[in-house]
Amino acid sequence: MSPQAKPWQKTAQAGPEIGVAVLDPNVVATIIKEAKKPVLVIGATSLKLKVGDEPYIAVLIRLAKAANLPVVATAHANKYITEHNITGLGVHVMPLTNLTNRLEDDREWPGLDGKGKPDLVIFGGVTTYYLSQMLSSLKNFTARLQTLTLDNEYQPNARFSLGNVNDVEWKRFLDAIIAKFAK
Repeated sequence: MSPQAKPWQKTAQAGPEIGVAVLDPNVVATIIKEAKKPVLVIGATSLKLKVGDEPYIAVLIRLAKAANLPVVATAHANKYITEHNITGLGVHVMPLTNLTNRLEDDREWPGLDGKGKPDLVIFGGVTTYYLSQMLSSLKNFTARLQTLTLDNEYQPNARFSLGNVNDVEWKRFLDAIIAKFAK
């Protein structure tokens, strides 16, 4: 296992099925483009982190706009979006445990738009240990859902995750993904 594919949190051992550490931004852009109903989940940790000189939440919002992704924002992330008068996004406010439970339920939830559940859930800025548990639940209790994490910490419970990268590589990686949609 390469250093980029070791769990950031030592206790986050994924069991027999381990997610793929994606080290190429073109692959991530393709995963997003090929999804029929992707959604971006923005967590509160995105308010505390910086990507270069820019708040992580601002980078995630740029991605959502460029890729035309609907957004599920936690309360703190939604507060940022509201206070900064950010428009042009389909923002839904939902607690993360509620979202996880809805994604696990194969029968009842019609999705954010009422036309079906997401097939790809992209996570950014969710607390590491919280995200690990949500991803473990989704991995074990959903058959068709793909998950992708954009944080700079490898998450073995995600189907696809960025590897452990330093801040400079992370910025370069995220900018390259966004550039793929800006064309």
